[in-house]
Amino acid sequence: QKMYEEGIKTFNADTEKILSGFDAGLSPERLIMDYQELTDSLGVAITNISFSEPEAEYTFASAASSSDVESGAGSASGLVGYSKATNLTVTGNYTSIKDFLTKIVDTAGRRRVPSTIGFTFDSAINSVTCSVAVKEYAVVGGDRTETVPTIPGYNKGVDNIFFSGGVGVVVQ
Repeated sequence: QKMYEEGIKTFNADTEKILSGFDAGLSPERLIMDYQELTDSLGVAITNISFSEPEAEYTFASAASSSDVESGAGSASGLVGYSKATNLTVTGNYTSIKDFLTKIVDTAGRRRVPSTIGFTFDSAINSVTCSVAVKEYAVVGGDRTETVPTIPGYNKGVDNIFFSGGVGVVVQ
């Protein structure tokens, strides 16, 4: 019996280690702040970003016996793997765009897979624009909880950009 209890403890520890590599959710707030941190640290500008709704990709189940493993049967574990598509347009110099793409793939705790990447180069201003479609993955449920960050406030402009400087436009 002790051998089985040790096996269960090892299994649970291994499972937690694997799950720790996945976020516990895909809230828009967390994704926005994550990309904001990347822009601040790398000197790139995200000029466009769009998110899809999360989609359930996989429902995890636990096998009660070896025959369950072979047949694919089992009981629900309460864990569901979700994905969320994100489309980004990023502008910067060659080095900052390269670093941005490296961070997209390599960030610890984030499971991102780029599906398409496109580039344009403006030699007049030495600027690279990168369009990238990314799928982000998370494992939700069980006792896993996502820490949703608070997006800090920002000042809203009140100036009329079309009629500033005392110059008016007459529409006839």
